[in-house]
Amino acid sequence: MNNKKAFTLIELLIVITILAILVILAIWSITTNLAKARDGKRKSDLERIKIAMEDYYVDKSEYPPENLLSDCGGEGLKPYLSSIPCDPKTTLPYCYVYDSVSPVGQDFRVLASFENTNDDSIAKLGCDNPGVYCGYETECQAIVGYTKFDYGITSSNISIVNENIGSGNLGGSPTPTPTSTPLGPLPSTIPGAYACYKCPSCSGGVCNNYGTNQNAINSGCSLTWTDSNCNNYCDSIPSYGLCSI
Repeated sequence: MNNKKAFTLIELLIVITILAILVILAIWSITTNLAKARDGKRKSDLERIKIAMEDYYVDKSEYPPENLLSDCGGEGLKPYLSSIPCDPKTTLPYCYVYDSVSPVGQDFRVLASFENTNDDSIAKLGCDNPGVYCGYETECQAIVGYTKFDYGITSSNISIVNENIGSGNLGGSPTPTPTSTPLGPLPSTIPGAYACYKCPSCSGGVCNNYGTNQNAINSGCSLTWTDSNCNNYCDSIPSYGLCSI
């Protein structure tokens, strides 16, 4: 008699299920590790860009013009950087937030979007607040095609984080800062912590950090900016745009 037994249907299903689970776990592990590797590349790219930017500033007393990084893969930063890095997944340029306030080019931010949202660097930078992140989504959306930036580097004189939650006067009496003559037309009023309030000794207003956009709104500010100079608009701001306190 033949004593050999074949697999039953249930046994076959169990084996197939186990194999499927192992394959899924393997794919998940590979995908996760690849994402982390790309995030590591983003960190490395931005650090190289930062070094090149600072070397550029030493020679020219200003940081590179605002469209320079949009030519990723190009040689626009030679001799400081042989090739401008692109995002390793999208192959699009990194987000470059350029200082356009006169005198121009005195600070910068370069931002990236991480695939591993649990990376410790995100929380350390303060870019882990969903909906806010690093705070410059609008400025770069048209260039890179997405809106979430949770990692970046900056010049040493500013913070990477959105000004809404950055340093400055976080409550108490307003601490005014002088402003210069406005340049150009009415700027974009991206909601932010900075707004103009009535200057006691001048005809216009002074730019003040209210800590958060909500604090600015509660202080009667109808026009707010993320820019720490209020885009140089306070000297000629209409009365309706001035904060009440």
